[in-house]
Amino acid sequence: MYLTFDDGPLLGSENIISVLQEEGVEATMFMVGKHINHNKYRKRTFNRALQEPLIQVANHTYTHANGRYRYFYSDTNRVVSDVQKMDDILFKYDPEYQVSCCRLAGRNVWRTPTIYRNDPGIPKKYHESEKYDALSDAGFQIYGWDYQWSYNPKNGEVYKSPETLAQIIESMYKRGKTKTKGKFVLLMHDFSFRDRFDGKETLRSLIQELKFFGWRFERLSTYL
Repeated sequence: MYLTFDDGPLLGSENIISVLQEEGVEATMFMVGKHINHNKYRKRTFNRALQEPLIQVANHTYTHANGRYRYFYSDTNRVVSDVQKMDDILFKYDPEYQVSCCRLAGRNVWRTPTIYRNDPGIPKKYHESEKYDALSDAGFQIYGWDYQWSYNPKNGEVYKSPETLAQIIESMYKRGKTKTKGKFVLLMHDFSFRDRFDGKETLRSLIQELKFFGWRFERLSTYL
């Protein structure tokens, strides 16, 4: 099981780090450069994640496309330079950072040595493959996900309970509905684990449910 969290550091990121430490499980946090530089609190959260051996901090672009995805992906140089800008931050602050592992903003794309896949939700008339390929050529491994813990777009609260989500994961795994046999990449978002949603207990419940089913947790650097 590869637990992955997108869009940090945000409110909710601290809760994620604390629960991962308490439960002793590995995970990957895909962080956004402009969020890191937003204020001192977020910079401290970023540094806390970097210092936690259980956590792999990975590249989730610098701007997150500023929410303008079609415009962002219309220019190859824009995409590559944005991802590289975030990579520069990771190299600066993390002396152990070696793998250029990234996830694209708003896109379930894969470019790894074993998986080549575009986002199935993007119409062919908005072809973006050359942008993904350019990142791959620049040395980035792009990771998507097998399933997303969906949330209310108005406030970020997750729709499904941890128990229901664990059952869905089990069903998908048994039916072979994952990109790689024996591996499951779960996408979550930091803002879904804020205190207002009892975020620590929600995440802890999910992890304990997955432990009950026998899942072993790893960072994405071990995926291949």
